[in-house]
Amino acid sequence: MGVYTGEKMFAFLVGEDIGLKLAPEDYEQALTLPGAGPMKPDKDAEPMREYVRMPKSILDDRDSFILWVERSAGYARRKLSQTA
Repeated sequence: MGVYTGEKMFAFLVGEDIGLKLAPEDYEQALTLPGAGPMKPDKDAEPMREYVRMPKSILDDRDSFILWVERSAGYARRKLSQTA
């Protein structure tokens, strides 16, 4: 399932995994979080470009989760405005 802001998807849900689309600098920072990794729609698929599978520690921490979701949605909105 995808989550959108306007016409741009910024979050992807597969089972219990949530992947967030992130700007390059946020993507690199997110990958340093213990348990984070590239988001894949299924185990045999290629990773989704710009998406990070967020670790359970972030999903369980409301404030941290909101911060990352806001970064992701903001990045998607910026990309949308660049194409308009």
